[in-house]
Amino acid sequence: MAPESPGSAGAAKQGCNPGQHSSELATNALRHGGGRYAFEPEATASAVHVAVSDLNPAFPRERAPDLNGGVGGFGWPMVRRLADEVTFTPAPGPDKTIRVRLPR
Repeated sequence: MAPESPGSAGAAKQGCNPGQHSSELATNALRHGGGRYAFEPEATASAVHVAVSDLNPAFPRERAPDLNGGVGGFGWPMVRRLADEVTFTPAPGPDKTIRVRLPR
């Protein structure tokens, strides 16, 4: 597992919406991960954990948001900024799993 620094803590995490995070991760996996994905949510008293696996072994890349054409660039930065923890796990085959921990 390779931990990733999700960004600053505190005020940026207020208003964290696990449903929106889940949607962004699933959409990214569907759009960029080969068309198929596995979604594994889990909730504890202090956090929501979401794991999404897809068929693309590449780590998501950050890019400038497209403010005019509507082709994206917003979801991955949002996920990284609002999650307490983001991990990327390459699989033995041609796929990967991204796990996020979202504070409650």
